[in-house]
Amino acid sequence: MIDKEGTLTIIKGATLEDSVVYKSPSNQPINLSDYKVITRIKENLNVPDEEAIVLSSDNGKMSVDGLNGKIKWLYRDWE
Repeated sequence: MIDKEGTLTIIKGATLEDSVVYKSPSNQPINLSDYKVITRIKENLNVPDEEAIVLSSDNGKMSVDGLNGKIKWLYRDWE
């Protein structure tokens, strides 16, 4: 879940299913058609070689609803 500060919290072993809508300063969704999205999750940002979990539109663990500016995560820790 994403809090008011923009921090995404993921509970190990749980399903991550959340989304955000990317909006302009005038509160209109920004068209993300033809965009790809990726999120890399690491336990410790200070360890450069640490393996990351990769969620992306290419591997099906994220999706983009381009016209509505919506980015969605779907990750199950056991997959």
